[in-house]
Amino acid sequence: MTRDCHPAPDRRHPVPRRSRLPLPWLLLLSLSSPVHAWTGDARACAAHPPIDGRQTLSLQTAIGAAVCQRAGVQRRAGLVAQSQATLDRAQGRGSPALTVEASAGTSTEVNASRSVTARLAWVLFDFGASSAAVREGRAALAATLEEQNTDVLDAVADTALLFTAAQVAQGRYEAAVLNLRLTQDNLAAAQARQGAGAASVTEQLQAQTAVSQARLDHARTYNEALVARGALSLAMGLASADLQAKLDTEDTESSLSLQDVDIRALVHEAQERHPRVLAAQARLGEVAARQAAIRSERWGAVGLSLQAGRDRSAAEGSTRPAAAAALTWSLPLLDRGDREARLLDAMGESRVRESRLEDARRLSEGQVWREGHTLIGERRALRESRLVLRSAELTLKAAMERFRQGVGGFRDVLTAQTVVTSARFQNVDVDARVRQAQWRLAAATGRLGPLGAGLVR
Repeated sequence: MTRDCHPAPDRRHPVPRRSRLPLPWLLLLSLSSPVHAWTGDARACAAHPPIDGRQTLSLQTAIGAAVCQRAGVQRRAGLVAQSQATLDRAQGRGSPALTVEASAGTSTEVNASRSVTARLAWVLFDFGASSAAVREGRAALAATLEEQNTDVLDAVADTALLFTAAQVAQGRYEAAVLNLRLTQDNLAAAQARQGAGAASVTEQLQAQTAVSQARLDHARTYNEALVARGALSLAMGLASADLQAKLDTEDTESSLSLQDVDIRALVHEAQERHPRVLAAQARLGEVAARQAAIRSERWGAVGLSLQAGRDRSAAEGSTRPAAAAALTWSLPLLDRGDREARLLDAMGESRVRESRLEDARRLSEGQVWREGHTLIGERRALRESRLVLRSAELTLKAAMERFRQGVGGFRDVLTAQTVVTSARFQNVDVDARVRQAQWRLAAATGRLGPLGAGLVR
């Protein structure tokens, strides 16, 4: 759709490593067309191909651009990097630390001296504190990744709804164009019959009124299409809200004739696989690991320290080697109740996160149940809407044929034309509601793609 069409037309799950930082990998598996992989940083988004206003805009391209612009996804990428750094520090606690010191000095009492010392410190055994810290870091990273998957899921669903809304507005505009052409044809026929004395002035005025109404619908739907396309453009982060690209309408009918959705199976899937639920489970595991680490602190840690160096004194003119080794066990005896307080705090946090996990499951169940039944109802409405449109078009065709043959009145044509106009708009709206319901149900289930055959009985 371009601006020059406004005038009246003529009559023609394991934890990823650092190299696998958050990316909507499910997006690449669930959507039919290839989408440029988003790796969670600005470089990948900068590599995303720009939107070409002269080419057809697909849903996958719109989603790829919108995910890169989603503030929540970008913010979560920083949190993932922080969680990865915390995990790296926890994993490094079991490795030895080596430091080298070199010094040179002089004073009025002591002659110049120089020394070089190397120190090695290694925690040999800490009764499970280090491994618990690693488990806590992994759980935190997994939770952050799932939380980002939730943000990506929301971005995908929101963009799909915006894209569908733009398609709806475009469909309503195209229906208004067809209705305007139809009323213009009827007006020309009425004028011809009135000139031949076969029709009254009233019929011609009624035809003119129908054309005026069609022009009003044409202008209104054109503005609605501009607004819907502008919202999609802003979501994709384009410099202008005036989106000139043509929207891809392929594969819009393929998923509208599916059987009834198996809501019970989808509820079970959402309660087990939705990123919101997985994130809550990971947060609960994070607190459990923290409790294990706090309990392990009561036994302290066993460590090994080695030191070797050389000292040189200018007064003696000789170099002396120096070396030392020690095996230590640090055991906390009194900590003013700090460890017990932190343990109680972690246990309380565990109860809080258990309730959040239950809330996440109930929320997922409620959303799937609501959106599933909405989809079933909208599909039934779509079937009926198509029957209504087909019947209205046949009625209009018959009325126009009777009018041309002079055996029918123009009022019948106008009535049938009004019914067809209403049926066309209704069919576009119901069709859009079905596709939007499918995306909402997919998002409630935790899937990043539209519904497919795997979601039905």
